[in-house]
Amino acid sequence: MKRWRPILLIAVLLAWTVPAAAQTVEKIPWDREQVLTEYPHVVGIEEGRARLRFQTVRPMTVKVHYGGYPADQDLYLPLFRFSANAEPVEEGYQASLRINRFSQDSYNMARGTPLEGVVVYRLEMMDQEAGATRYFESRFRYRREETDSGEIYRLKPCLVEGPMVDLVTDRTAVISFDADSACYARVRLPARTVISRGPHGQPLKARHHEVRIDGLEPDGEYDYTVVMSADAELGGDVFSWPQRRFRTAPGPGSRQPFSFAFLSDSRQAPGGGEYGFGGCNYRSLQPLMVDLYRRGADLVLFGGDLVNGYTSSRRSFLRQLLTWKKAVEMVASCLPIYEGMGNHEQVGDYLKVDVPGEKALTVYTDRPGRESAEALFASQFVNPTGSCYGFGPPEPEKQWPAVGRGWDHLLSPLNLPLGRGPSYRENVYSFNYDNVHFISLNSNYWHSGVYYGSVETVNRALQIVGGNREGYLMKHQLAWLKKDLDAAQADETVDWIVIFTHEPAFPAGGHLRDAMFWGRKENGRMEGLNQPEVPSGDVIDMRDRFWSLISSYPKVLAAFFGDEHNYSRTYIDGSIHPDYVHPVWQIVSGGAGAPFYGQDRSAPWTDAVRHFTSLPHYCLMNVHGRQVQMTVWSRSGELIEEVALSDLPR
Repeated sequence: MKRWRPILLIAVLLAWTVPAAAQTVEKIPWDREQVLTEYPHVVGIEEGRARLRFQTVRPMTVKVHYGGYPADQDLYLPLFRFSANAEPVEEGYQASLRINRFSQDSYNMARGTPLEGVVVYRLEMMDQEAGATRYFESRFRYRREETDSGEIYRLKPCLVEGPMVDLVTDRTAVISFDADSACYARVRLPARTVISRGPHGQPLKARHHEVRIDGLEPDGEYDYTVVMSADAELGGDVFSWPQRRFRTAPGPGSRQPFSFAFLSDSRQAPGGGEYGFGGCNYRSLQPLMVDLYRRGADLVLFGGDLVNGYTSSRRSFLRQLLTWKKAVEMVASCLPIYEGMGNHEQVGDYLKVDVPGEKALTVYTDRPGRESAEALFASQFVNPTGSCYGFGPPEPEKQWPAVGRGWDHLLSPLNLPLGRGPSYRENVYSFNYDNVHFISLNSNYWHSGVYYGSVETVNRALQIVGGNREGYLMKHQLAWLKKDLDAAQADETVDWIVIFTHEPAFPAGGHLRDAMFWGRKENGRMEGLNQPEVPSGDVIDMRDRFWSLISSYPKVLAAFFGDEHNYSRTYIDGSIHPDYVHPVWQIVSGGAGAPFYGQDRSAPWTDAVRHFTSLPHYCLMNVHGRQVQMTVWSRSGELIEEVALSDLPR
């Protein structure tokens, strides 16, 4: 047998790569949101005017709105007071902002506070070629000084992102933030100060900081202040962001009352202006976040499709995520947000594939390693790195032989092509909060496909480039899920398990033709895809493996999804499939700003849908021991539904 092994290996390679040789493949740029080739920055202040400079991908008409933060508010929302036109210069565009106005009593809303001298600005870029208006928001800080020669304005370091509180437990929390220049930083609490340190314990000089705070008390409120300086000893010019407050979790299994919110799908929507704010629906997302904060949420789960995505530009993808963080940061400074990935968190290679005798396809696929959508997503958020029960994320998935990219993966016969997927780090994870165990899954892992493609074209794309179908949970992730569920079910401090991800198992409106169904009209009725011979094609079998698994644990209360831009509550039990042992609520809540969908009554489980609406909304769960009450609130403050989720026969 050994003598035949090299021949067999060569035969497999040839069989796999010959079809690719008949194709011509061209990598193409693909981006609908890319506008800035250089982020705005202040290059100097002269005579009380700050010179803001930036570059765009093509000529545009740009107006800059600018203002400040009123100091007498608990959530720091900016007020824009003035505007200036940006003019073309050799380095791109430049706008002159008359910041000396903010020294006048009429316009200085923050006199004598840390916010004095902080200027927030918003670029409004009229993109004639795209027929759209693009936005970008940031801030800078200055100090006004009196000298013998007169008044001088000096640019000073500023916190430009955050602070945000993350990974809150009963004893710990992480405060993360970004400055506009490398600095040393500390987080001050009433009784102590915690220094931002590097990997070897030394004080860290950097733009991005993540400061872990230990030794906290359960169910306690803590005021904190972020302090930054160019000096490691915090000498010289010191800047302190205004005091914020967070609350630690109750002790494990203490069964104290708490609330958590779920919402999803805040990507850009029609409507103009802030509805299309750099890939994110700013106008819907921000008031929903403020409302859930006012109603007492202690933590937030966000189920994906934060932004438009679908881009080949790394810079554009990161800029869109930055826009999302700007929309939520005033609330994120007080309570933790746990983000998950959706199909629109897609950045990768776009390939035009010409196959003789077939219609040309433009396919997309995730990139490997640090350039993958998963890695870039993890770089922008602070989420758990694996299971709270002490084991890491799932092992990356593998494909053997490597599906697709035959032109890139011609390896020697001694090393067959082996496709390795991205990391699951910080996109598949779990954590406990009091008596509830939360699990984040990634139903858009290693995402490849054809934008607005049919089942047949997506099948073809997967054969060409490899990767995974949206809505499909691969074997390593499902194995990890079982291990985590086993631990949570055995944990005496846990009463309920809540799962959240993006693609619904039982779509009800807008996504029956993908998600975990990939429905098609067959034999006069809607049936899901179940073709094991095509890549990730056993969709229904996969969904049944997934739902049979989660429904076999009595503690699993609900699975929350997004993707469909509406709200639906569906009762899933053994009447849907005999292997679904215990009833589990499916809650779809994709109403954070994306374009709405109505209900599709061709779904085979339509009779199990207990409530449906297309109103923008979020869900708020009030937990008190084994009692879980859900209220669903619209963007206008209307109570859409109130229901006791825990009233299920177990």
